[in-house]
Amino acid sequence: MTKSEDQDPSAKWSVAYTFQAITRHNPDRMKAHATEAMPLAFLAMHEAKTETNSEILEVWDEVWTDGTPGTESGIRLYLKEIVSLLSAALESAQWKMKAQAATAMGTIGSKMKSGIPSKEQGTLLIQLMEALSGRTWSGKEAILTSVK
Repeated sequence: MTKSEDQDPSAKWSVAYTFQAITRHNPDRMKAHATEAMPLAFLAMHEAKTETNSEILEVWDEVWTDGTPGTESGIRLYLKEIVSLLSAALESAQWKMKAQAATAMGTIGSKMKSGIPSKEQGTLLIQLMEALSGRTWSGKEAILTSVK
């Protein structure tokens, strides 16, 4: 893994704790920006869990839980924005980001099942199938898991 593929961990912490602070101390402000914030939280909480990032994943999970009426309802509420963000993330040059986006797409499928509107369902499936082509990269198995 090259340095360009690995993000500064302190930046991730800063963003997560900023979102958490806004959610806790000014929930109205977070609600005003929820269409941008909640899709980011959804993607962020799907990072592969390691010993060093379990706490930050809990922060993102808290932001998502506090900012949505429930997992399925939150996905349904912000589905258009989530799909747009995940599609862009799946096209990232960073393998970890691609795998993270694929995992998040799999969560949408497992939580919503047949309740995914056909437009978003088509977009997700096309994105995942296109991501399967090409060279093999670390984490690509997340795409196969999401397609099932």
